[in-house]
Amino acid sequence: MIVTSETTTHNSRDLRTYVQNGGTLLYVVTLAGKMSSLATLAGVPLFDAEEAPVKRDVMLGAIAFDHPLFAPFAGAGFNDFTKIRFWKYRKIDPKALDDATVVARFENGDAAILEKTLGKGRLVVMTSGWQRDDSQLARSSKFVPLMTSLLEVRDPLRFVATNVKVFDRVPIPPGDDPATPRVIHKPSGATSTLDSDGFAGTDEPGVYTIDVPGGSRPMAFAVNLDPAESKTSPLAVETLEQFGCKMVNPSRKSVDAEQLRQMHNGELESRQKLWRWLILAAITVLIVETWLAGRLSRPSPAPHPTEALAT
Repeated sequence: MIVTSETTTHNSRDLRTYVQNGGTLLYVVTLAGKMSSLATLAGVPLFDAEEAPVKRDVMLGAIAFDHPLFAPFAGAGFNDFTKIRFWKYRKIDPKALDDATVVARFENGDAAILEKTLGKGRLVVMTSGWQRDDSQLARSSKFVPLMTSLLEVRDPLRFVATNVKVFDRVPIPPGDDPATPRVIHKPSGATSTLDSDGFAGTDEPGVYTIDVPGGSRPMAFAVNLDPAESKTSPLAVETLEQFGCKMVNPSRKSVDAEQLRQMHNGELESRQKLWRWLILAAITVLIVETWLAGRLSRPSPAPHPTEALAT
């Protein structure tokens, strides 16, 4: 159940009964003032909630990652909440809720999320909402897992190991009855049994589940691929040689390439010299031909008059 505003006393009492019978209720404090509904739910005297003086924004500072609500974010790659900004929240003294447990605090020390056990159930109180005027929580990628953890806080799916990679051995304790092997279900649907010193059959990435006797929800753990498989940068030559790859000497290869380039340039240069001589010979032939044509086309000189009279 989620409550985001004041409700009647009758409804508050019914909700309290629901929590005491094993339910989980999330109460989001969206307005400052007298917390009559929350006081009735928690079974405490009436108290007030003040609007916190926020100059610009605040972030979550201290978070109990060992609490089931934040357990999915306990890993190093998921515990960064610095990108979630809160612009408004209401100040609630944990003592007003009969010393409720503070699950998360803002960076200034004020309570952000509180939890109080009522009978078989839990009352979770958030001093800031996820609407746009209050925070960026709804826009964060952590919002859905946080709400999922809230739904499973009553009977959470227990994880027995974190940061497990493919082919790693998972130290899973044996069951109460050593004669009865514990069955493990792989992501592909295949089943396997637990060894005496753990489980080494993590040959598939995905979520593995372990049957728990007595009808309880199964334990589970996730197996991930090695992060090195996502690296696309070229391996060093020394690393490839360590894996048994026969490599060509890169220095020799570069020398051969340089020699081929020089030979190619030399061949081109020799061809260019040959064309130069051919062009020079063609020009010489053209000059001689022009000279001969001019000389042969010149007319013969006329005879001198004295030579004609003598004749």
